Amino acid sequence: MAIDNIICALFKRTFVPRYRDISSDIRVICMGELGCWIRLYPDLFLDNNYLKYIGWMLYDKDASVRMKCILALKALYEKRESAMKLGLFFYKFKKRILSMTQDRQPEITSECMQLLRLISEHYVGVFSTMEYVFLFQFVYAAYRPMATAAGELICKRLLAPPPHEGFFAQEPPDEFDRNVQNMKALIDFYLQGEFHRHVPYLVDGLWEAAPALVRNWECMTALLLEPRGGRQALTSQQERVLIEILVAAVRQAAEWVRHGLRPRMLCLQAAREMDGTRRWREHANMSRHFAKVLPRLLSKFAADKEKVTPLLQIPQYCNLDVYDMDGLGSVRRRILLLLPELCVWGPHPSFSGSLPHPLSGSRHGGHVPSPWS
Repeated sequence: MAIDNIICALFKRTFVPRYRDISSDIRVICMGELGCWIRLYPDLFLDNNYLKYIGWMLYDKDASVRMKCILALKALYEKRESAMKLGLFFYKFKKRILSMTQDRQPEITSECMQLLRLISEHYVGVFSTMEYVFLFQFVYAAYRPMATAAGELICKRLLAPPPHEGFFAQEPPDEFDRNVQNMKALIDFYLQGEFHRHVPYLVDGLWEAAPALVRNWECMTALLLEPRGGRQALTSQQERVLIEILVAAVRQAAEWVRHGLRPRMLCLQAAREMDGTRRWREHANMSRHFAKVLPRLLSKFAADKEKVTPLLQIPQYCNLDVYDMDGLGSVRRRILLLLPELCVWGPHPSFSGSLPHPLSGSRHGGHVPSPWS
């Protein structure tokens, strides 16, 4: 007890006069050390009498101070023991933390979104439906770390968790049914969004957060091939959105660099981090899958221009060498025979313009050599 009194006296004489120092460097040090003290001695410092200083400095005009406060809070919310004692603090500063997802500094926004995801895992009903809708929309953010953090929140709060992470009143659904359920939830989320209609951004935001969903070619194509009236059949509008998601995911898997939609340096850095062999293997597996499934998709949606047009873009993102190595030349020829028929069926001049350029030679007298032959 005597030691606690000494610590409190030192805190009042050193920290309190300096946490609002004119120098932002001093303020950063104060917030960083306070966060460290709370973690090391929670019995004394994990109290609103000390936490309030971090809350107040969330309003600091200097971005580095605000960032240090968010990082200090993240470290506390990563442990359930300390998170359970922060309920009153969060409700007092909830509005401010939510508003920091729109901070002028993009690095702060992504860290703040990760903090909010941690908070949502500890407290039931901590956010209203409208607040979740507000947070989910950041999956379309131009700053990729922010979009990925929002994608992680979507995975935690909107999509069904794997069986070992959730609790079910009855037998948990199998992997395929769970993926189908999640895909339908993702489609509905996109359709209900009021602010954005950018499927590539949505796919990119979920690329790292939900790889089992946006890279699940089997699930997406099985849903599209489900017959009308089937147990998992989609509406026409849902099919259109799923095709957009599928094509955007195929393109991203093939190119890896994110379409130039988000900062290119971050994209190149992410590309370097991915092992080249694994990237080639995933691309090859995707190409094999569409070699078998794409003719069926084109046949099913041949009469629907809005749906078949984006599907025609898929061949240009496939690894054509895989067809020869795996003896899939007959499948390739089948696709080539089907494409001219689709061009004839197309009811609009823009229909044929969607064809991948390697196939254009088959429609214009062979002026462009085709690598498919």
